[in-house]
Amino acid sequence: LYISFLSFTTFFLSSYLIPSTTISKYIEPSTNRTDLLSENMPVELLKYEELNNFLNNNNFDTIVKPNLLNQNQTLAELKSVITKKKETWVNNIPFLNEIAKSKINLREIVSITQRTNYTRS
Repeated sequence: LYISFLSFTTFFLSSYLIPSTTISKYIEPSTNRTDLLSENMPVELLKYEELNNFLNNNNFDTIVKPNLLNQNQTLAELKSVITKKKETWVNNIPFLNEIAKSKINLREIVSITQRTNYTRS
């Protein structure tokens, strides 16, 4: 009974709690990366406000539309189905290509400096 419980625990932990990574493409470290295309960015990484700013502040036909699953969708149709639920984003714009990524504003970085130096005694 103890062994089966241990096996179940190991299976449970390895299946549900420990993240896994699947390598779909490996590039040798010595490879010249200057000509490699970057990966498309999952739209889920954006905040809702960032997505709205992206849609409102960029040319729809040249910047936004190439990223849409439905190329016949208009800006008005897209805005009508986009809600704060990220599933609605993925169902319409799953990824942003290199050109679209370059149009996303960088987030403000808040840095905290430590004013006191601590030493062990």
